[in-house]
Amino acid sequence: MIPSGLGSADAICAARKALDEYGRFWLGNPGKVEGELVALDLFDESERFMAMDIALTEITPTDRLGPNPPNDFSTHLPFVQQRLYAFCWNSRHFARQMYIKFAVVGDTRVPRLVVYSFHESRY
Repeated sequence: MIPSGLGSADAICAARKALDEYGRFWLGNPGKVEGELVALDLFDESERFMAMDIALTEITPTDRLGPNPPNDFSTHLPFVQQRLYAFCWNSRHFARQMYIKFAVVGDTRVPRLVVYSFHESRY
């Protein structure tokens, strides 16, 4: 069991809620994640939004892959000290094993999805 502020199912649900309510997501490590999105041929915002939407639909709590303490908090401004959730799953849409790491920032009434990694799995 991976210790966390939210359980895996709750983290997925909170991320879905954040994406649905804002209609967008933020990049926690912009240079890195931008490169990962381009490598997946995801160039415009609508493609990227759809990719996140699909990923959050495909992942399940059993796909949780960490991160484990003490590396389970973000270190990138402006979202420092946010709890991170990582998932690795076999994606039907992307036809490969994928990896996503994200944080859900803000209170439960107005959460924001912040993506730190989104790429083909290296694990």
